[in-house]
This record gives sequence, C-alpha cells and structure tokens, in this order.
Amino acid sequence: MGGLDGTPETKVLQASSVEPDTVRDVTGNVLVPTIGGGARWLGNSTRVLAGRVADPMLGTMAAKGYVDFAGSTSQAFRNGTVTAAELHLVPNYTYGSVVTQATFRLNEIREEIDMTSAKADTSFAENVIGDFITEFSIKPSDTLVVIPLPPAFIAANDTTFRSERFATSFHGFQISSTGTDAIRGFSADSSMLRVVSGQDTVDFPVTKILTTLTRESEPTLPEGYVLIQDGFGEAANFDFPFEQAGFGPSAINRVVFALPADTVATQANAPAGFVRPLLREVSLYTLSDDGDVARLGYTSLIDFRLGTKDARFILDHEGLTDIVQSRLEGDDTLSGFRITPDVESNTINPILIYTGNSQTIPDPGKAPQATVTFTPTE
Repeated sequence: MGGLDGTPETKVLQASSVEPDTVRDVTGNVLVPTIGGGARWLGNSTRVLAGRVADPMLGTMAAKGYVDFAGSTSQAFRNGTVTAAELHLVPNYTYGSVVTQATFRLNEIREEIDMTSAKADTSFAENVIGDFITEFSIKPSDTLVVIPLPPAFIAANDTTFRSERFATSFHGFQISSTGTDAIRGFSADSSMLRVVSGQDTVDFPVTKILTTLTRESEPTLPEGYVLIQDGFGEAANFDFPFEQAGFGPSAINRVVFALPADTVATQANAPAGFVRPLLREVSLYTLSDDGDVARLGYTSLIDFRLGTKDARFILDHEGLTDIVQSRLEGDDTLSGFRITPDVESNTINPILIYTGNSQTIPDPGKAPQATVTFTPTE
C-alpha cells in the first residue's frame, strides 16, 4: 500500500473481456537488390509452407507454397542446351506426423504473382496455376529434398531457362499436397533451382515466396480458452476496466500485462508421432474506435515447459503507462488491445490463452491481468 506521501501503490486488474478475432497474416516475401550488389528480403520470414494436415483439435489445414527464382547471367549457360534441372528444397519446419512421409505435388505457375507482402488468404484465378509437373515425397528425417524435373518439362522450358528475360517469362512453382500427414516448411535462403546447360551448372536462387492457407474444418477448442495461431491470423482482443478501478487522481508509474497460457491444453489430443509446435511469440497492438491498429511491441512465452498450465506472456511496454494515464484522464479514443502471432515467423503454430470466464475453468486468476503501479496525487 502507499498514499499521498509519494509511496507507489499497486492494483491487479482482471480482463473485463477476452474475445477471439482474426487478422490477415502476411506470408509473401521478395528478395530485392541492395546498393553494393547484395540483396535483402523485404519482409520478415524466409520460410515457405506446403502440405496438408489433419489435426484432431485444430481441424484439417492446407498450405500451398509458391516459389519463384532469378535466372543466370552466364553467357556459356545461355549458349548451351538445358539437359537437367532439379528443385532443391531444404526443410526447416514440421507440423504433423514425424513418423510418416508426406507426398507433395509440383505445378507450374503460368502468370506473374505479386508476392510482395501478400497475405495468407490470397487467391488466384483458375488459369494462374498450370499443369502438374511431378510428385515427390519427404521423409521426416530429410534435410535436403532433390526433385528432378521431368525431361519433357525441361525440353519445353529449355529456351526459357536460358533466356535473359527468365525473371519475367518464368513464374515459378506451386507446391501442394493431397494427403493429410504434415505441413512442412522450407528455407527460401537455402532452397534453389539447379539447372545444367552445356558444361555449366547454375543454381537459380529463390527470390519470391508466398504461402496460402486454408482451414478445411473448424477447430474444436476446450471451453475457457481463445486460440492464437500463426498463419491463419487467429488473434484475441481484450481490455481492462481501468476507468472503474478506483485509481482517483494518480500518476501511473508502470503497467504490465500478463496473459496466462496453457501448454497442456494446446498439446491435447495429439496422436503419437504428431508434432504441434507451440506459438512462443506474440505482438501487442492497441485498438481504437475508428478502426486504427498500432503495434506496441512483442513478447516471448515465459515459464515455458511442455506440460505446464501456467506459462505466460508478459507484456511490459513503456507505451502502456501513457495509454492508461490518458484513459484515466478521459481519453476514450482507445478501445482495447489485441495480441496476434508475432510477425517474424511463418508457421501455423498455436497457443491457447485463458479467458477466465469458463464454467470448467472459473479461476479468474487465469484471465489476462494488468498490474498497475501508481502514485496518488490527491
């Protein structure tokens, strides 16, 4: 306790509302040249997802990956004839079975796709995706997957592969799956298209990626939780009753949000040999009545251990102090807060956040909390 002698006081508030929401996740990225001859990715993640998985809790989910490449500047390569071409994929993510191999399909993309900051719910006209090229399988232990392209495809694209206008005349591949074993992720930085022409073997680097996601059946969630999931944009909006908490005239010193998460419930009903990676980072946004959304920062899951129901996201951002102070002084432009999966990743990782208002989990201490440190001024 404190008082008018300048000693700070503390109040712990329970969230007055926790509601699910959905945002559009950016999964597209492009590699652009930089001054000095280098290159950099415009976006955050350099992973592309592909596959399909039947999750007993989160439903059947499908990912289609799109990759495009830069061509060769070698004159010797352009003067030859293409005799071989292989797509090299480097897996770096698995959601689903780690005991069975997953089968994938490769299709040609017929038209240019703008992948710059493209969203996971991007859709295309039917004629954008071209003919089936080949099928391939990936074992859980694979660290490199080499997919030889069929001779007929190579012959049909010989002049395209060697063209100075390759970047605008070839539009890349779509990777998809009809099975339900797993969704796999691939590193754009390490994957490539390897092409042999004459005596030259050239690696075409990946320069554009996009993942599109479809939820084919809805999640079956336990009561008392809200789902936060990367890729699909599952988010949560929440707020605290700051104005009704009896602060009186006060100077707000610090505000810290704690969002309890349940790793046990998030891993429930997973079959043997099935991996459901946990979402470990979220971003915090402010919401306003006029629809504006502003990012404050991000945080990582702490007290993280598989098998604990008491993991937490701690959101300790200096901007929260000013926001709460303004609200106590009558500013009603901000209507609450939102947490979303952090923008740095490209996964479909989930985490279940307690709402605190369930018949089966009635403990209000499991709801999001705001710890407010303040000094009364009157």
